[in-house]
Amino acid sequence: MSDRSVSTDLAAVLDALFDGQSPDLATLDGRSRALVERVQTLARDRRLLDEQLSLYFEHSGVGLFDHILDETRLAPGQPQTTYSAEMRRMLGYRDETDFPNEFSSFSNSLHPDDKERVEAAFAAHLMDKTDRTPFDIRYRLRRKTGEFIWVRALCGTRRDRDGNPLRACGSTFDIDTEKRRSDLLETLLERTRATLDDARSAVTVVESGVEQVQAIRQAVDAMADLSTQISQLTGEIQAIAKQTNLLALNATIEAARAGEAGRGFAVVAGEVKALAKNSHQMADRITDLVDQSVTTSKGAGKGASGVITAMDDIRTATETVKTALETLDREMSR
Repeated sequence: MSDRSVSTDLAAVLDALFDGQSPDLATLDGRSRALVERVQTLARDRRLLDEQLSLYFEHSGVGLFDHILDETRLAPGQPQTTYSAEMRRMLGYRDETDFPNEFSSFSNSLHPDDKERVEAAFAAHLMDKTDRTPFDIRYRLRRKTGEFIWVRALCGTRRDRDGNPLRACGSTFDIDTEKRRSDLLETLLERTRATLDDARSAVTVVESGVEQVQAIRQAVDAMADLSTQISQLTGEIQAIAKQTNLLALNATIEAARAGEAGRGFAVVAGEVKALAKNSHQMADRITDLVDQSVTTSKGAGKGASGVITAMDDIRTATETVKTALETLDREMSR
């Protein structure tokens, strides 16, 4: 068989193979048959790989995107940008008719407050020829309904030998629920921190109150001791008043015996008697006041003791709360 004939037969078999037919290899020589079998194996592997990639691209559960940056690598009719079905479903779209395979479909969906930041991050990733600038960013995309959802996108880039970007592929995750939960938790943490500050202030006030009540208790105890001493002095005053009154009585009797000569002495005796009476009355009044003071002091002392006991209990409880709050604050600060 001539080389021309072999070449013609091989070309016919390859055409049939590429058309999806099962060509007859009987007309080929051994070398050509081995070549065709190799091509068949490669075609089968390619078909399986395409099938696998198609399943990944359409049913991976995350939004996938593919941007071919070098237009010379595009096959005829191949779009420069491709989005997976999950990418469209995530944003509420049905197919390519309402979310075309164009980069503008993505850029036009960016939240106005995120657009500049995201595009700058993507450009920085592409322009870094060392490929050391990652693209891992959180931002908001507008759904078909007009509402925005939070997403997280990651991207990797294939480059040529000089580091120029050829193709960028990545994934987009819906993190809206997670982000809103995180924002809510942060708000709760801020409120809890404010509550912690209030609780610490309350603990400080309680500790100050305990110290003040203890000082009052000490003053009450000192007052009770002083009242006892005053009572003793008042008793001595009453004894002196009794003796003075007795002396005045004796002087009055002697003045009566002396008659006219003892009249001046009688006046003095009357004054002494009045002084004794007044001293006795004042002593009685002081005794009443001291008794009232002692009674009040004892009541205050008992009240202060009760308050101190209660405040001690409160301080113990607040110390426990303080420790728990400090532990919680440390956990929240991690």
